[in-house]
Amino acid sequence: MERDTAVNQDQAELSFASKIDYLQPAGAYNTTLQFNIVANPLVNYMQDLDPALCTTTPMTVIDKRDNQEYIIQRLADGNCWMMTNLNLGAVELATDLTSNNTNLSTPISASSFNSWKNGSGSGEERYVVVSGIDSVSQTPNGVLYNFCAASGSTRCGSTTAKATDDICPAGWRLPTSVGTSSEYTRLYNQYNSYTNMTKPIANGGAAFARPGYSPSGTSITNSGTYGFYWSSENTAATTVWGGLYLSPNGTVYPDNYIGRGSGTSIRCILNDPRTISDITTMQEISPQIAAKMNDGDTATLKDSRDGQDYTIAKINGNVWMTRNLAIGCNGTGSAYGSTITSKTLTSSDSNISTASWSTPTNNLTLGNSTDDPRIECSSTYGAWYNFRATSAGTIGDNTTVSVSDICPSGWRLASQTEINQVTSYGSNFIQNGGNGYYRGGALINDGAYWWASTLSTSYRGVLYNPSGTSLRYGSAQSYDGCQIRCIAK
Repeated sequence: MERDTAVNQDQAELSFASKIDYLQPAGAYNTTLQFNIVANPLVNYMQDLDPALCTTTPMTVIDKRDNQEYIIQRLADGNCWMMTNLNLGAVELATDLTSNNTNLSTPISASSFNSWKNGSGSGEERYVVVSGIDSVSQTPNGVLYNFCAASGSTRCGSTTAKATDDICPAGWRLPTSVGTSSEYTRLYNQYNSYTNMTKPIANGGAAFARPGYSPSGTSITNSGTYGFYWSSENTAATTVWGGLYLSPNGTVYPDNYIGRGSGTSIRCILNDPRTISDITTMQEISPQIAAKMNDGDTATLKDSRDGQDYTIAKINGNVWMTRNLAIGCNGTGSAYGSTITSKTLTSSDSNISTASWSTPTNNLTLGNSTDDPRIECSSTYGAWYNFRATSAGTIGDNTTVSVSDICPSGWRLASQTEINQVTSYGSNFIQNGGNGYYRGGALINDGAYWWASTLSTSYRGVLYNPSGTSLRYGSAQSYDGCQIRCIAK
């Protein structure tokens, strides 16, 4: 008995027969039958993937068009990325490319696509298959496409219009590259080095391979030292196109360009069709959901770790929590708690790099400490944390920029630049702002302090509200107890 669809309840009739030896004495007999039921989950096809299923744990999915497997993962920027290069065309296609399986509005026949290989087609489209595994990222090199092929024949010639069609699987698309808020830039800002962008998935890297490029659609050069990844956006002149560049000298340029006739790589990003009204938890936020919000839009979301509700708002282009974080206290719903209640955080529900970490049990009234994580809970103002607790046990000094923190996954501490962008915002942001900061075991009534990820000279940076009406960038010692307002990635 098999079922090939996922249902909440499945009922079926089961009939069976038993052969009884004719020498068996007449009478009533009974026995016990044991049934073993094995649940076989449906195959995760890229084209059918629910964005909520993509997590910070790598998972393998299948492209319907040619049954090739890809690893995908929600990376530190909050977006779901392919972790291996697109390999469409490595095996001859038998299936046409349509809007059902490809990010295309106009179909392309399998025979037409196959003819683009090695520049054998009659049009401008070209692609070339690269063999082997990249020595650094330990991922396959994939296929190199010129931009005419990458865009599914929609951005050939000299057009500069943004590509809305491409050969990514349906539901996926080329990333953006232009500007400080582009998807390639946001990704690089999270990984912040050539090493982190190229090292293997198992080592916490983004695993970008360096297959070289194909100047003509047939040959390959600079393999093992050079990587370029197409974006949906044109950077400058009509003869070039934008993308992410991994240079041979070990530098990453998230908004660079190359001649559109060159064959380069593709990493697709999952298109998230949801809006803020479609999600209920803090952990479901994504950069694409945040981008669809307008300045001034608000919502209330629940932290899945403890059931605490938080109001959020889009302010000057960024989505902020407008209520203080209180993880590690006994609050629930819209009510803060005043009692310390340790919670175990994981890398899937929190912005931490370790597998798990537990919030502190020691409180800030014990005095200053840079080594011991400490917390203080308030039923009115939420929680205060020293920076060892804020950084999930990783940082207690005033010289190191924070990477991990106790914000929900999809959220993080704000930088000085982001704090400066919010300083003109008024009382809506500072509601339940706080009643000062903790130092030496005592609460010092001096406005409100919220931790930042970046540093202020030899001190830790904070968002500071000294008078109850104005906001500015300030500083605190790592042993001080400050509050937390997270910002969406």
